[in-house]
Amino acid sequence: MGKGFLATHGVENQDLSSLIMRSCRAKKLNVEMRAIVNDSAATLLAQSYRDSSVRMSLILGTGTNAAVYLPVSSLHPSKFGDRPESWFSDTTHVLVNTELSMLGKRSLPRTHWDDQLNASHPLPDFQPLEYLITGRYLAEIFRLVLLEAEGSIVDFFSLPPAWRTTPYSVDASLLAIFEADTTPTLSLSRAAILPHYPPDSKTQILAPDLSFLRSIAQSITCRASTYLATALHALWVVRCEAEGLRPTTDQSRVSVACAGSIVEKYPGYRQRAQRVLDELCGIGECEEGYVRLGCSGESSVVGAAVAVGCLDAVE
Repeated sequence: MGKGFLATHGVENQDLSSLIMRSCRAKKLNVEMRAIVNDSAATLLAQSYRDSSVRMSLILGTGTNAAVYLPVSSLHPSKFGDRPESWFSDTTHVLVNTELSMLGKRSLPRTHWDDQLNASHPLPDFQPLEYLITGRYLAEIFRLVLLEAEGSIVDFFSLPPAWRTTPYSVDASLLAIFEADTTPTLSLSRAAILPHYPPDSKTQILAPDLSFLRSIAQSITCRASTYLATALHALWVVRCEAEGLRPTTDQSRVSVACAGSIVEKYPGYRQRAQRVLDELCGIGECEEGYVRLGCSGESSVVGAAVAVGCLDAVE
């Protein structure tokens, strides 16, 4: 994950393996760099090693990405860099890191809260889909909605001070608690939000207030899971077309290996996305489950090991 790292100067256009091994040798570490894979590629490698129906992967936590197996013929030769002709004659498919987070700017409806988030972001329009569906941004959209509600709804309860002044001061884990709370008075939600206030705060948060918070969280995550399903369905269609498959045939069935805190742990998120995927597949006269979401635990570690195993097999 690149978030929070400031390591551009001196690294751009450099061989990461050489840079890492140089530091390891300086520390006299007895290690060898055999393969470098990102999280989406590692997840796809890990789960397809266990399950041959896995042809796509999804990362969805703080950020998002996806990978897919595609035939070599579906990509322009320039995408493969400087490779010998023998490679093209021997290779039928490649694992493609899609950078899915960067898509969706002109295709997905947005609200003025989304526009507000985008305008204040250090990299506006850089990752449009990510700004709409991932944990970091779901919570910020939630905060922006509440700021507007506090200023326009009579008798609206007082928000925690940090929520008014500090961007990204709300965490998606709080939204998850709101959505998972089944207590009659939403007591779990109240217990989760109270620590956000100063110890001497006299703020009263009533059950209707908590119900309102939950409804906002549900609306935001329902939209997010729908957008996610739309993106994955589009990627599935791309794969079917690249493979020359009719979407209604058994060969078009795929499993999507999923990893990340939101897709694995957020209450109902993956299930909502699965329902929308089933609906989208149904429009094309497919049965439910043609695109199936499944979690892939410890995939980053296992995927790196599979990558090294693939290299050993080739060598």
